[in-house]
Amino acid sequence: MRSTLRLLMAVSQGALILTTTCFLLTFISFKTLLPPSSRLAPPPREPSPAQALILVLFFVVPAGLGGWWVFRKLSRQYPRREARAAALAFGVTSPVPLIAGMVLGEVVGVSAERLLGSPVALPAVFVAIVLIIALMTFIPSAFTLWIMNRTKSIEHQEKS
Repeated sequence: MRSTLRLLMAVSQGALILTTTCFLLTFISFKTLLPPSSRLAPPPREPSPAQALILVLFFVVPAGLGGWWVFRKLSRQYPRREARAAALAFGVTSPVPLIAGMVLGEVVGVSAERLLGSPVALPAVFVAIVLIIALMTFIPSAFTLWIMNRTKSIEHQEKS
């Protein structure tokens, strides 16, 4: 299997882990942190420190898990330094595609609901978010590996 396809598969799996973790964190926080009476009320104007911490964890934990998975998969084919750099690029850039995926995923979900019916809407949203994150994080990860290969060849030439 070519290295580009391996990278795309690792990043896609990382995007799946990222999306699944975000969905699970959202579900768990909605069920456990909000009492049933406040779910229908408007949100408070200023978030509490606990809510701010949960919001930060909402982005850090999934990105960390996805980055760890990308590193784990890439460390088999690449040197540790390159795998770490690609995983770091995935983890740092993944919150932006996550936000874009959440917005564009709803557009896909509404379109799928109108075309195919409501049972298909939620899976369509999930798949759209995973694809958006995978494609938008593949580019920085591939660019990072390309840079790492270039710097490695320059370092090798300087030593010679």
